[in-house]
Amino acid sequence: MSKSLTIWIPTYQRESSLLELLRSLELAGLMAIADVIVSDNDPASKLSDSLSSRGPLLSYRRNAANLSAGVNFLRAFEVVTTPWLMIVGDDDLFTPLASDILAQTMNGLPDGVAAVKFDSGLFGRQSDCTVTALSGYLSTIDATDYPHAFNNLLLVSNWLFRTAPCRRHLATAYLGYSTKFSHLLPPLKACAQDSPALKRARKKE
Repeated sequence: MSKSLTIWIPTYQRESSLLELLRSLELAGLMAIADVIVSDNDPASKLSDSLSSRGPLLSYRRNAANLSAGVNFLRAFEVVTTPWLMIVGDDDLFTPLASDILAQTMNGLPDGVAAVKFDSGLFGRQSDCTVTALSGYLSTIDATDYPHAFNNLLLVSNWLFRTAPCRRHLATAYLGYSTKFSHLLPPLKACAQDSPALKRARKKE
């Protein structure tokens, strides 16, 4: 029977934590509703020996080179064939209720929903919301929680993606990751605020 969800696990030299994650995934019953793919960024890895006993319920990919974490995340959208995708950090764990929560969420969503963010990092401090842009989400959380809501692993572990609409914009995602443009935003903002022209305009005010 075809499944609706793929759980993609990027990993690099963290075998013990990965095996703990896979145990929690099995205990939660997620193998019944999801294809599970481990994408290993270590070209010399021996992980296949440890994972071979898990049989057809688990797929293993050993990349020919270390793609970097971000590219390994994005590669999932190219590879998976299921309607839904979850990218899970190799040091995360699933709760026993995860299978029911994910199944109910996917079954209850209208077609226009592209992604769902679960409240895993802010521990109850986020309200349920439906938004069409980032600004709508920002308006629902306190500014003091921004560091927890926006970190270098923003799209990992607590997001459920509908793959088709995300795949259409994959080129932009690769461009953003390769240029690291987000890292330039703070200095660009500082330059704009400290520019002579802006200072002159403030004095006139």
